[in-house]
Amino acid sequence: MKKDLISKKRLIIITLLSSCLLQAGWIPFEHKGPDQMPEVRLVASNELSMTFDVQLYGCDAQLIDTKDMFNTNNEVFTLLTISDGYHMGEIGKPKLPVIKKTIGVPHNARIEIEVLRSEYNDVSLPSFGIDNRIMPALESVLKLPGQKPTLAIDEIIYGRDALYPQEIVRIEKVDVMRGHRLAVIEVAPI
Repeated sequence: MKKDLISKKRLIIITLLSSCLLQAGWIPFEHKGPDQMPEVRLVASNELSMTFDVQLYGCDAQLIDTKDMFNTNNEVFTLLTISDGYHMGEIGKPKLPVIKKTIGVPHNARIEIEVLRSEYNDVSLPSFGIDNRIMPALESVLKLPGQKPTLAIDEIIYGRDALYPQEIVRIEKVDVMRGHRLAVIEVAPI
């Protein structure tokens, strides 16, 4: 009797683990494992400029079911994430992963961004086993019982045959903290 109970518990744990593994997966861009963090390396810095090198070795893909949301037809989306990363948050547009770095900027300096070199591969999602649309960013929901997110999709953006976002690097915001001027740089590697 006790042996059957232990076997049933193992079966339940194995079933839960396998269902989690079916819903998420590592998508390699290079021959690195899923533990490989994105790399942001300072290449050069002087009083006039800073040069960074950004490397992304892959991302995780997770299926998101929308059956518990408002304004949905129960579509399943794919959410792409990167280790130690953030997501774009413009409501209704693809919730793609981004890398953010905060840098110090002199008070009288003008901030400009220039991409010196960019290497990328144009691939289709189905070639990575992704047959669903990318998850859109949703409005925040109060953390109260019964609250559900509302699904909003910008069909114009999703219907375009174009890169999104158009800019792969941008200045997200400039602010002053404790007397120091800081800029948040956002890199959209996917």
